[in-house]
Amino acid sequence: MDNAQEQKFQRMTQTPVKKLVCQLAVPTIISMLVTSFYNMADTFSSACCKTRAPRRASASSIR
Repeated sequence: MDNAQEQKFQRMTQTPVKKLVCQLAVPTIISMLVTSFYNMADTFSSACCKTRAPRRASASSIR
């Protein structure tokens, strides 16, 4: 193993679990928040758009 892999292995095997989970969870939480904010902004901008899709024929309207 090279030095970087050895350091990662040591970190994963010797760091207390609670501390390790907290350190690894922070980037995940941040990325999930960024994704959620993007999705909310995208939904808002789509809702503000005044165009509407044409109505499709439903089974109840074809008689």
